[in-house]
Amino acid sequence: MNTMHLTATSEADRALPSPDGGTQSEADRALSGPASGASTRRRILLVDHVVHKTTGSFAFFRNLLATRHKVDVFYYERPYRVRLPKDRIAWADWVVFWEFLPWRYRLGVPGKKCLFVPMYDNEWGSVWQWRRIARSGMHVLSFSRRVSKHARACGVGNLLDVQFALDPARFPDMRGNPRKLLLWERGDVSFATVKSLFSPNDLDEVLVLRHPEEKLRHAAVSAEDAARYHVRIVETGFLPEAEYRELMCGPGLVLAPRFKEGIGMSFLEAMAMGKVVIAHNDATMNEVICSGENGWLADLRHPTRLDASALRALHARGFDRITPFAQWRKDEARILDYLDSATETFRPVRSPYLYARYLWEGLSMRLRPV
Repeated sequence: MNTMHLTATSEADRALPSPDGGTQSEADRALSGPASGASTRRRILLVDHVVHKTTGSFAFFRNLLATRHKVDVFYYERPYRVRLPKDRIAWADWVVFWEFLPWRYRLGVPGKKCLFVPMYDNEWGSVWQWRRIARSGMHVLSFSRRVSKHARACGVGNLLDVQFALDPARFPDMRGNPRKLLLWERGDVSFATVKSLFSPNDLDEVLVLRHPEEKLRHAAVSAEDAARYHVRIVETGFLPEAEYRELMCGPGLVLAPRFKEGIGMSFLEAMAMGKVVIAHNDATMNEVICSGENGWLADLRHPTRLDASALRALHARGFDRITPFAQWRKDEARILDYLDSATETFRPVRSPYLYARYLWEGLSMRLRPV
């Protein structure tokens, strides 16, 4: 079993080269983008958890907004105890909340246009929270059809749903070898899953990617399994572009790391490279992957043996990578137009009853047996 330790940098340097916004002046310099006229240029305050400053997972969205508007980013560390500086609130035309609503009771900023970008792998399933959002005038941008359906069922009307995709032209000649498998261990899917899905004869190499900064406890791979499956473990942070591409060129199969995704950058990137992604049959993976056509869906909570020859055949014939990106380019324009045309501002929902039902619902979900 080979183990590598590579120098870590930010994911934004690797996959999204634009710099991260810091202070307002830095954001204005780095993210201002081409202006479309002073009268239409909005000022957007993007509110996000500080963890995404390291991962860069929302950088594509920040950069999109910056092509037409001025963008400032405010990072917070402790959800539900966030205080936005008054000068930043006064500056903003829009306040955009990425993944989390950092205030349980207040939800948004009264009198401002507010946009919530929820993620399926987070607190999307509440009924009472969505009913409060529906009454508030909050706008919603959803990257998951399942989230969109649930929000609309709870009465949300100000909702735009889109589907993200990456440009396959960025990843030429990276389809890889279908007898080599990549797994990024992030807590849900592990090497034990690989053993259930594949026999040693199915694969020439298993590349296991581990990020020390995620502070996960990884199960040990025995020496016997490492030899039988030709395991290579790479322990690294987010890599510079050249090192990342070198690492990704080899595997033709990618095992998606999680049971749920908000957007799913890792598996979407692998698909844009032309690799066959094997993913758990849940959102957002099953909203993008049609099993047997552009990837493979399986029950990874209870994995059983896959037909490796069918996966190799799918890799050999390839699949359409252009259409999803072409649709995303249209969705980019829809997002910007939506921000330009929306008029409704956020209004407080002062209902202790709805708030109490939301808190009780959350407690009940945590106490519910798995």
